[in-house]
Amino acid sequence: MQLFHPPVRQDANRTTHRPRLSAEEWRQAVIEKDVVVLSTNLAQRAYRNGVPERRCPIVVDMFDPSLVGIIPSLAAGEFADIELERFRLRTQGACQIGDYFICASAEQRLWTLGLLSAWGRINTHTFSSDMIAVVPTGVPAISPSFEPGLFKGRVIPPDSRVILWPGGVFAWYCPVPVLNAMTHVLARCPDARLLFVGASNEAFEPGAKMRDLHALADRLNHSTKRVFFEPAVPYAERGRIYADADVAISLFRQGLENELSFRTRLVDILWGGCPVVTTTGSSLTALIHATNSGISLDCHSPETVAGALCQILENPVLRARMSANGQRCANDNFAWDKVVTPLHEFCSEPRPAPDRNMFPARQFLSRTTRLRRQLRDTLLRCRRRLRRARSQSSLF
Repeated sequence: MQLFHPPVRQDANRTTHRPRLSAEEWRQAVIEKDVVVLSTNLAQRAYRNGVPERRCPIVVDMFDPSLVGIIPSLAAGEFADIELERFRLRTQGACQIGDYFICASAEQRLWTLGLLSAWGRINTHTFSSDMIAVVPTGVPAISPSFEPGLFKGRVIPPDSRVILWPGGVFAWYCPVPVLNAMTHVLARCPDARLLFVGASNEAFEPGAKMRDLHALADRLNHSTKRVFFEPAVPYAERGRIYADADVAISLFRQGLENELSFRTRLVDILWGGCPVVTTTGSSLTALIHATNSGISLDCHSPETVAGALCQILENPVLRARMSANGQRCANDNFAWDKVVTPLHEFCSEPRPAPDRNMFPARQFLSRTTRLRRQLRDTLLRCRRRLRRARSQSSLF
């Protein structure tokens, strides 16, 4: 079987997929392969490039619910509405071009079902077929290698108790409550240290949030350094960051984005055998609570966050039990050989969607949608020009 994936670009900190295909190269790739697996963004680009008549089945990974994920980054107003509309239309191509769809949770499956229904993919042809499968992020079947830790004794004093924040700091994450809680934590655990690993996400969004974090950290570090920022660790070596961590923490905004999200870092923390403090609101955090692998919080007040952290830091028995529970939870629920089964079965017997012959009609509908979008954008531009003209005339 031939499986198509876009070109890969590697740099010092991450491996990223960047499409570098012309429309003709895309068509040839689709014709020659047995299955194509694409992210939502790449599926939309493929849809714009055009689909050849004879093409292999396309699997679309709907893991990222970008429609709700982008909203926290947008300021209210007309430009935000246009940006959101752009993301909404991005999902159109993914929904139209896909023969099979995968997502990360039961909530995402219902979300995807709604998107497919909105774009006409739930119809008399597909109603009885199973077009959507839950394929969450997985972990290796073996536990991580805890080779010598990366930070204790080199960056952080070796006798410290380490609170780990792994990964980036995006608009929908809440790192500030952790810093606000540190005064309370230090009152009970003076040797506690807070470690951010790979927090900077300059490649994705501006660093204003990071500057705020550093400003808060400077206040805590006025006499003794208690907050540390370290760069990202190569993926293959990430198990070593958990060797130095006594507890991990990752907090998020409550709301629809949190409910639909599937936090891959939480799965990785469980695999690393690290107790975790996180925010309630998703099926993954419910699983963490049910397996006693960590503590889920409804409130981000400094006292609540500090209480949860100290509960784990001060109790080695509880910490060891949560660590073992977390690794068991990861292996039982997210081992790659288990979670990837639906995708493996589809790739073993790839099949076109039952409504593939309706694709020309859906393309016609999409063209009318583009016309409506162009008309809307034109009207918004006219409104802005009219407002500017009125504001300028009011000055005289």
